[in-house]
Amino acid sequence: MADYMRARSKDQKRERLEEAMRVTDALFADVPYSDITLSSIASAMSISRSNLYKYITTKEEIFLELYLEKQNAFYLSLKEALCSQKKITPDMLTEILVTLLNRHTDYLRYQNILTSIIEVNVSVEALASFKKQCMPILNDTLALFQCCSFIPQNEISGFFWGMIHYACGMIGGCQSNSMISEALALAGLPEIKHDFCKELKHFIEIYLNGLQ
Repeated sequence: MADYMRARSKDQKRERLEEAMRVTDALFADVPYSDITLSSIASAMSISRSNLYKYITTKEEIFLELYLEKQNAFYLSLKEALCSQKKITPDMLTEILVTLLNRHTDYLRYQNILTSIIEVNVSVEALASFKKQCMPILNDTLALFQCCSFIPQNEISGFFWGMIHYACGMIGGCQSNSMISEALALAGLPEIKHDFCKELKHFIEIYLNGLQ
């Protein structure tokens, strides 16, 4: 491995963290969360695990930062899409949400493991710091739906989380898995193909119709 100078200033440590984030994000696109370790991250960065450990304690710390990045990117895209319209109709909102969630599937993949895996494997202090950054973005995201008069104010949070949780489940089922395909073929069972956009659109339409 190449010589690696330890990051000492806050800016240098942030640079190291951002490098680790880019590497981890690339790994997560190709391998399951469980296969990603500090050792594999360090190897991809061409440094030793001990050097990485000097400024990152757990891989979950990296995933929390990546979640914030993905969450904010989705929020900014949604803000731009909704604020560019003078009046939002249910059909327009449905198309906007399906398009953006299909574009931000990485946000859904991180959301899918946030509460059940990432948040339960960090310190209380790290989680508190994360929540302080996460909640304002969430609140701003929910506030964007106030322009949709067809969604009652007290139903916005339920609608948003219902959609996100459904989309998280769908994105997992829509991703190809060679092992599952092989197992189904071995068992003589058909492989069910899902259309993420089509099924998500149907879900949102049913939800919005129910609110009206």
